[in-house]
Amino acid sequence: MPAGAFIYDNTGSRTVSLTYTQPPPPAPTFTAIGGVFSGGILTGITFSGVQGPAGGSYEILSSTNVALQPLSAWTPVQGGNFDGSGSFNVTIGVNPAVPRTFYILRVP
Repeated sequence: MPAGAFIYDNTGSRTVSLTYTQPPPPAPTFTAIGGVFSGGILTGITFSGVQGPAGGSYEILSSTNVALQPLSAWTPVQGGNFDGSGSFNVTIGVNPAVPRTFYILRVP
C-alpha cells in the first residue's frame, strides 16, 4: 500500500473505503555548489538545485552564524524562480574578507 493510503473496513455496513492523500513533494535542495575564482581569490559561489515548484520563487539567505534564529534574521542575498522542471542555477558574489558564511535555500 503506498504512503498516504488508508483502508477502512466497516463490516457492520459491509463497506470498505480506500482513501489516499498524496504525500507532500520533497523539499527543494541544493544539488551542486561550486566556487568562482579570479586571480586565485574566491569571488563567487554557484548554486544549483532541484525539486522546486515549477515557476515558483526561491531565495538564498546567508549568515555568519549557522545557529542564528529566527530565519528572518538571515540576510537575503539572491532570489529568483525555479525553471519549468523545478531546477535553478545561480551565482552570487562573495566578500573574501568575511570568514565562514552559511547559506540556506528558502521557498516561500
